[in-house]
Amino acid sequence: MKRCLLIFCFMIGATLAMSAAGFSIWTTAQISKTFNEKLSLTTSAGLHTRDTFSGMQLMSVGETALYRFNRYFAASAGYTFISYNADRIKDSDGNRIDPFWSPRHSFTVSGIASYPVSRVDCTLRLMLGVVYRPEHTIDSPIGPMNIVDNTNEKLRTQLRLAWNIPDSKWRPYISIERFTRLGGEKSGKLEKNRYAVGTDFTINPHMGLRAFYLYQDHADDIELSGSVGGITYKLNF
Repeated sequence: MKRCLLIFCFMIGATLAMSAAGFSIWTTAQISKTFNEKLSLTTSAGLHTRDTFSGMQLMSVGETALYRFNRYFAASAGYTFISYNADRIKDSDGNRIDPFWSPRHSFTVSGIASYPVSRVDCTLRLMLGVVYRPEHTIDSPIGPMNIVDNTNEKLRTQLRLAWNIPDSKWRPYISIERFTRLGGEKSGKLEKNRYAVGTDFTINPHMGLRAFYLYQDHADDIELSGSVGGITYKLNF
């Protein structure tokens, strides 16, 4: 079993090493408070770099509440404030504008169904997400430029398989997630797919880490396409 874990970690490392083009890093810190066996609250903060480590792309902070109805079904709701570093905007004369930070407000509601099959936990999550960009003004070479408000709605469908290894601190997983646009002319159209492989590692009963690699086949309004490597630090009370 240890040999399998070493091979698994080597595959992740090799994939990251071969993904230099279009490669980004996502780091996240999470603090969770469990009030009882049904209700928990998680505070998270994240940083995303641009591809090829060319600068910071995104900073975020948010809260998510999770309620477990039973061992099979749960629901969650969350809010995240996002500060996005836009660097590909041009003014009406075609002049490229210096990168600027643009605010976003993200709201999510999820339904989660889980079922164990032998040592594999199978989880299906349906998430309705709304990202709102408020109207704001920035400086451009020809003077102040108005950025109009915008709302982006999407449905995210994720299937996740996680392996429970007896007497092990490691919990590897794989997942696939589909993003579907809602509202507007593109409603119902597939926006992108996200494929992920990773592992959770338990340091102690209150602390853990997650390392992962994911690939997105298309970009959206705040995320680039391509390869991403990430690590998440988790603290539970």
